[in-house]
Amino acid sequence: MTTVSFAHGMVSRSFSQRPDASQFERHCHSGYELLFVLRGEGDYIVEGTQYPLRADTLMLLRPWEYHYVRPQASAPYDRYVIHFDASVPVDAAAHLPLLNTAKVKSRGVYFSSAALMQRLLPVFRMLELLDDLQGSGSREETLIRTVVTQVLMLLSLEKAAEDEASTNELVSGVIDRLNSGLAEDITLDRLAQEFYISKYYLCRTFRQYTGMSLMTYLGTKRIALAQQLLEQGRSAAETAALVGFHDYSSFYRAFCKHTGHAPARGRNISTQKGSPP
Repeated sequence: MTTVSFAHGMVSRSFSQRPDASQFERHCHSGYELLFVLRGEGDYIVEGTQYPLRADTLMLLRPWEYHYVRPQASAPYDRYVIHFDASVPVDAAAHLPLLNTAKVKSRGVYFSSAALMQRLLPVFRMLELLDDLQGSGSREETLIRTVVTQVLMLLSLEKAAEDEASTNELVSGVIDRLNSGLAEDITLDRLAQEFYISKYYLCRTFRQYTGMSLMTYLGTKRIALAQQLLEQGRSAAETAALVGFHDYSSFYRAFCKHTGHAPARGRNISTQKGSPP
């Protein structure tokens, strides 16, 4: 099993002997992601918060959390990745607090317990059965739903390793400010005044901890919110105003640049570029 797509997501098992960090682009998407590392060294970066990427760790990403990995080329990188939408987990797993950023406010949810990883490994290895189910869509999807549900239930019984997170107080505060004010007329000058720092220091520090410019982050998050609003049935013109664009033409150009298609109601397309983790 290398990559298997299904109606509500994608599953992959990937191995890189000498991973090139430049190939792992910053991205976000409308669904959830489970990244289970079997081998590797480096960092996970989620919304400016850094976690150690190493063997026997797992990261859960929630919708629209901007993230990427920075693996070290000196260590082979072996991992399972599951992308799934909210319809995949069944029963109690669909309502776990860890799936909700309003209830679990960390940037990503990171696990590193050795005992937990021992319990997770046989569950993820069930995905290898997909090789025997090729062409059997309903059976493939049932297996993936079972794996995702079991993984989430196991995670819910374990405490996340929040003490291993490393973040910058300024960057964390700026990200909170941006995410809570996407509809506002936010400028670098205004942010610098609000945080009592120079624009140069703000931009340099933000890029240092997130790997991208502040305005790129803001623009991507606005388009991510726009996609959500369109999926909810809002018109493109109404959406443009709700995500901070003063004129529709600017919104249209930005939306097409980020997504590769024109804004339309009901479309569910990831805001993502480059290789997945």
